[in-house]
Amino acid sequence: ALHSLDDYLNNTVKENNLPALISLVVYDQKIVWSGTYGLRDPFSASSPPPSLSDVVAVASITKLLTDIMLYQTIRTPLSSLSSSSSPSYAGRTLSLDDPIELYLPEFKIKNPYSSLNTRSGITLRQLASHTSGLPRDIPCFHKQTAPCNQTEIFTLLRNMYLLRAPYQRPHYSNLGVALLGRALETVAGTAYEDYVMKNILYPLNMTSSGFNVSHFSSRMLVGVARNASTGQEVPATPRDEGWGTPAGR
Repeated sequence: ALHSLDDYLNNTVKENNLPALISLVVYDQKIVWSGTYGLRDPFSASSPPPSLSDVVAVASITKLLTDIMLYQTIRTPLSSLSSSSSPSYAGRTLSLDDPIELYLPEFKIKNPYSSLNTRSGITLRQLASHTSGLPRDIPCFHKQTAPCNQTEIFTLLRNMYLLRAPYQRPHYSNLGVALLGRALETVAGTAYEDYVMKNILYPLNMTSSGFNVSHFSSRMLVGVARNASTGQEVPATPRDEGWGTPAGR
């Protein structure tokens, strides 16, 4: 069966002109088979194939780490939060149904569906389940020089609108998951990236995973991007996602 899988993947890479592919079969926490295909650098004919030690960007799989962080912090006392001084939150722990403004009071967005929504604000549950109604992408997500900071993003959001009524139907949102991660870091008392490294990745012995692209640049597979002007395929330039890191992309 594994020989057939190898033939299938090898043909798939060739037929679809894929730059590279790494495949694993895991059983009972052990790698029982692996296969690598294509080129580590598709722009170099002399490039070797990829290896299991190469690093790749996992993009939106990062959202799973944000959800794990939410699970781990769900019972964190709010007493240490500056925004929890309201008597209504005294003695409480973090709840899925807490409004995001409890943790990020600067967050504002226009809600044209307010008359249809009986809930009080966008909650952590809605952010995690993609039912907040927020736009898909982070404002200035495609900024070329450097990712925007939180102040810039919140300033832009004040003049933006929800695209759907909250908690009515799913609408995929990188912005929503990024907000969730940045809200949770106020609970953790440390940066999202540091929390995930210390409490999720390191305990799983995932020492080749992280958020700082420069730490892995020499081990990363060369990705393929398309020049917007010419349509020509060019090497992708990996970069840190900045404020949007909790969402990947």
